[in-house]
Amino acid sequence: MLENRDHRRGVPEAAHPPRFSLTNSLLIVNVVVFLGQTYVTAKHPAFPMDRYLGLSLDGLRHGYLWQLLSFQFLHGGVFHLLINSWGIYVFGPPVEHAVGRSRFLWLYLLSGLMGGVVHVMGSLVFPIHFGNTTIGAATALNPVVGASAGLFGLIAAFATLFPRQELTVYLFFVFPVIVTARVLLGVSAGIGLVGVFLAGDNVAHGAHLGGMVMGFVLARYSKTSHQHREDPGK
Repeated sequence: MLENRDHRRGVPEAAHPPRFSLTNSLLIVNVVVFLGQTYVTAKHPAFPMDRYLGLSLDGLRHGYLWQLLSFQFLHGGVFHLLINSWGIYVFGPPVEHAVGRSRFLWLYLLSGLMGGVVHVMGSLVFPIHFGNTTIGAATALNPVVGASAGLFGLIAAFATLFPRQELTVYLFFVFPVIVTARVLLGVSAGIGLVGVFLAGDNVAHGAHLGGMVMGFVLARYSKTSHQHREDPGK
């Protein structure tokens, strides 16, 4: 768990968007989709939702290109949904205010898409290290679901736009540790890299890394273009 320690340090007061914002809209959509997902699973347990809407190399091979979008709004359980929603709630508002609504939406969705692409390409080359389980000669496909790739794109964007902003991270949900945004990003990237090589934890670390890269690139572009608009002589 984490939270902004002080919005006045490096993040403008206006970073709190009005009640109607894309951040709030994303949170609502995630909850609504999860409720629909839960209902369908309960009423039609045989329906292969993860196969059709979760992201997998097998699905893309069958032409299910919509998986690159749909997987971002499915979740593996209430806790999975709550963790991702909390992260979006913390990092979404300041990023949305800084880059604008339109760029915020593209940043979020493209970070998720890039995370999905990295994971799928990784599962093609190194299946065990990218969410698949190999038993003998058979490989069990584990479709990816969740908003975490988009969330890590927001984290990377936040750290790029407000690198010195202090955040309180609760280790094991109990012990508070104060870090800057860029330190948090560095630690997150390190965990992602280690997680890729230490297979077996059922976490799509490759998707997290892909999301971070896209979030960083788009935030850098947004920051640079904003500076050029302020000083066209550069």
